[in-house]
Amino acid sequence: MTYERLQAMIAAAADIDPATVSRQARLREELGLCSVDMMLLASALAAEYGDAAAQLTPSMTVEEILSVLGEENG
Repeated sequence: MTYERLQAMIAAAADIDPATVSRQARLREELGLCSVDMMLLASALAAEYGDAAAQLTPSMTVEEILSVLGEENG
């Protein structure tokens, strides 16, 4: 998963500007993802990454999600 891909997925799930999704941003606190947004994001991630998406929590940072999923350069 690239940072840019995750950034786009989070922005789509939360209906926010992708530019606001920084690596240090926490899903709920800084980005404002509600439980429905979290479910949309988890579903999208599960479609590509399977069980790894189950580790997603609202308190995670974007960087932590990349670490769990395995960040790719590009």
